[in-house]
This record gives sequence, C-alpha cells and structure tokens, in this order.
Amino acid sequence: KEHRLSLQRKHHLKRILELDPSDRDARVSLGYQQHQGRWLTRDQIMQAQGLVMYEGDYRTAQEIALRKRRDQLEQSDADWFDKLKLWRRWLDSRRRDEALANFRAVRDPAAAPALINLLERESNLEVQELYLSLLGELSHAAAIEKLVEFSIYDPLPEIRELCLESLLRNHRPIPLSPYTKALRSRDNAIVNHAAEALQLIKNPEAVSPLIDALVTTHKFKNLNAPPGEMNASFSPSGGGGGGLSMGGNKNKVIRVAMRNDAVLRALVELSGGQNYEFNEEAWRRWYVNKQIYENVDARRDE
Repeated sequence: KEHRLSLQRKHHLKRILELDPSDRDARVSLGYQQHQGRWLTRDQIMQAQGLVMYEGDYRTAQEIALRKRRDQLEQSDADWFDKLKLWRRWLDSRRRDEALANFRAVRDPAAAPALINLLERESNLEVQELYLSLLGELSHAAAIEKLVEFSIYDPLPEIRELCLESLLRNHRPIPLSPYTKALRSRDNAIVNHAAEALQLIKNPEAVSPLIDALVTTHKFKNLNAPPGEMNASFSPSGGGGGGLSMGGNKNKVIRVAMRNDAVLRALVELSGGQNYEFNEEAWRRWYVNKQIYENVDARRDE
C-alpha cells in the first residue's frame, strides 16, 4: 500500500483470506462489512436488498429497466431525427422523389417524436402538410396529441381539416378534453375551431360543453375610446350578454358576448337535428330530458 502497488496488495489480501477466512484486517481492507453475522461486500449487501450498481448508483431492477428503456428511446429518437433531417434536405435537391418515397413509407411509431421535432421547425406549408399526414399513420400518443393541437390552433382551415381527417381516418380514440377546454378559450376563433372539430368527431359527450359555449364573452381593446368615457357593448343579436367598460388613461377594454355559429352547427349535428338556436335554457332542458329518457330505457333493458 505504501508503494501504491494496489493490484499486488489486493492479490495478497485475498490470499490471506484463503488461508484464514476469519482475518478481520484483511476483510476490512478488501471492503467487507459485517452484515447479519456475515462478512459481505457493499455490493453483496445491496444485492440482498434488491439493489444493483448502475450508472454510478445502486438502483432497483425496475428502475434499471426504465432507464435502459429510456436510453433506447432516446437513441431511437436520435437515429430517426438524423434520418428524417437528411430526407428533408433531399426535398430541396434532385433527390426529392426519393425523399418523398422514404417519408411516405414511414410506419414505425418510434419516428413520431423526431417527426414532431422537425414539424415544429418547419416553415414550408407543403412540407408541414406532409409531416402531418405522416403523423396520422403512426400509432403513437405524441402523434395524436400533435394532430389534435393543430386541428384546434392552426390558423389555416386546410391544415385543421387535414389533421382531423388524419385523426378520423384510422378510427383511433380521439381525446375530447383538449376540444372542450378550447371551447372556454379567451379567443373566440379558437372556440369555433374546437366546435367545428367536435361536429366531425361526433362524440355525444361533447353536447353539454357545447351548450355552455353557445354564447361566450370575450374582451377587446377599444383603441378609439377617449379618456374618461364609459363604453357599453351588447350582442347585436340580442342573445343575452353584453359588455361595459369604464374610462381611464389606458386603452379601454370592452366585454362582448358573441354567439358562436360553429357551436350551434355542432349541437344540431350531435343532437340529431334539434335546433333551439342560441337559447341555452331550451338546449339544457332538451339535454336533461334526453338523459332521463336514456336512463329509463336502460333500466327497462335490465
């Protein structure tokens, strides 16, 4: 040890234990500890507790399996990203046809995260449409989530329609909550985008949130209002609601109650042709009666 001959030192300590397994100094020098009446190394003690050294720390078998799976996914993401990025460069070259063929042949769900990464960086509308179409073919939660997002928030109707077609084409379950949440958006355009999507999705569970969104109130700045003036705004269709703002030195903010035609169209579609226009109370009565009728029918069937 004094001469830093660690390998030789370890060799002789092990030889001492072969000759005398009870030698305490040799045991301690080799890192053994007393555990439940036995001399064990730290690794042996940890293994007895179900822990194994992995990536610099003792971990359970389940944690190790999760980390290995994570590493595999990260490597797969990196591999797919490099491959897709190369094909993207080919789209602007003489190898365009080859790149398109490669893209359209992608069916591995593991490609979804890399494809989404490229989509979020892409400014070319044609290439965006290609990526979104491909995501519709991949059975991956992230692909569905991104298509849902674009089907609500993209400003272009053709992109929103493309995403909905992709979601509906393969008959995969479409999460409802992002759409019902968007019905409560501060942006009236988003409210109507969500309603247009729900009309096509045709999930009856959307009826109640749609009734709540028939008339929504939104804030707007009234840049032309002079200081100190009181401003009032009412829904021109007289459907209840309106707005009022007080003067001050800053731009005035008015609240406007807006009737949402897309919401009404979705309700008419999902209700099988009922139309109470923007009368929320009438829609609510119809919905409650429908629930009661369906519950009575269900009990009769039992």
